[in-house]
Amino acid sequence: MMGTKYFSDASGAYLGAFVDGVQPPAGAIERDCPPKSAAALWLDGNWIEPDPRDGLRAVASLSRQAFCLALFREGILTEADAIAAARGDWPTALSDVLATLPSDAAAEARIVWATSTEVRRLHPLLAMIATHMGIDDLGLDAIFGLSVQGAGE
Repeated sequence: MMGTKYFSDASGAYLGAFVDGVQPPAGAIERDCPPKSAAALWLDGNWIEPDPRDGLRAVASLSRQAFCLALFREGILTEADAIAAARGDWPTALSDVLATLPSDAAAEARIVWATSTEVRRLHPLLAMIATHMGIDDLGLDAIFGLSVQGAGE
């Protein structure tokens, strides 16, 4: 009866299952069991499965209108700031964000906001704004409607 062995590379990336007699690539490290998904990484003696939200986050976006409405409904922006933001104006509640940036970066942030018709979940400007407003990854996921059963919740 043939046995199956499971291997990762030195960085922990899963290489696959190999039956007796089939050699894995040079430098492969045998592991006790297979991961649930091929995208898992071996870390500290365990397979770490990827968060299913990662793929969703990469493609998630909202229209600027939907994003501003969500922030208003969550009580993150006042009505006046939500209306201003929906028009493309920089919201007063976020003035402090601009003050922490060099003047050219602050101008770029205002230009990006004023000209964008959509807000992408992983845009660096959104990450900076969320941090300033105390919104964590799960909070942003909720705003973007991202929910995956069993994904660390």
